[in-house]
Amino acid sequence: MKNKVLFYLYYLFIYGLLITAEVLLFNLLPITNILVKLIIGSIVGLLITYISGLIIKNSNMFNLYFPINTVVLVLLYASSITELNLQSYIMISVIICWALRMIVNYFMNHKDSKEDYRYSNLRNHKLWFLINLFFVHIIPSAVFFLVIIPTFNYLELSTLHNWNLSTFIGICVTIFGLLYEMIADLQKYKFKKFNKNPLDVCSFGLWATSRHPNYFGEILFWWGTFLTMLSLSNKFLVTAGGPLLLTMMICFVSIPTVEKKQVMEKADYPDYIELVSMIIPLKRQK
Repeated sequence: MKNKVLFYLYYLFIYGLLITAEVLLFNLLPITNILVKLIIGSIVGLLITYISGLIIKNSNMFNLYFPINTVVLVLLYASSITELNLQSYIMISVIICWALRMIVNYFMNHKDSKEDYRYSNLRNHKLWFLINLFFVHIIPSAVFFLVIIPTFNYLELSTLHNWNLSTFIGICVTIFGLLYEMIADLQKYKFKKFNKNPLDVCSFGLWATSRHPNYFGEILFWWGTFLTMLSLSNKFLVTAGGPLLLTMMICFVSIPTVEKKQVMEKADYPDYIELVSMIIPLKRQK
């Protein structure tokens, strides 16, 4: 789809369809288990974005699935709770801010309908159909659903417990992670806007101490939501699997993919790798 206006209208239509489908399924399915209904809705939403990408031969449609689907799931889960309190509304607001950050950052960095290089590089593979379905769509979506579960637990537990110091620390970690990745996004956007050479490496601000401060903030954000939930009850300690899998996916899949491209395109990037920590902010080496 070459026309940019039509492409974005297609976005609106597809995600409007996704939201409508998930809300209807949540309210109409004769199932009492809330998580099962949310899983079914997520699968239907996933298939909508997958099929829509196949139709226009552009898997970028999937890039907004995580923020939009996450907000839909959290709001639907919250609607199943009889009474929400201030703590619940704070968590919901933080999740919405996180989603807005992802959406804004996506459109700031994708000003046309050109397919993301991560997808276009794999498109010519003879097994692209299966790679696209399982490794691009299903597996990351399953991991992300696990990441959201501590938020579901927190919304339910917060109505039964008052805040304590651990809760406050968890919320602070969550908000710090969000602000950290927002600052990283703005610094990268400013660098791209004012730097005339696209082959230069962004190495100022947060990018001077970490090669991927945006990912560092993302990891902190979701571990923060887990710690916030854990501060109210250790009954759901097993849900640490979600943030752990996300951390592993970022460190062992996302970052290597990004850096492979950077090394191929930018002559100074190998030096940047030698000088700057991969993800944890550390003082620049000499």
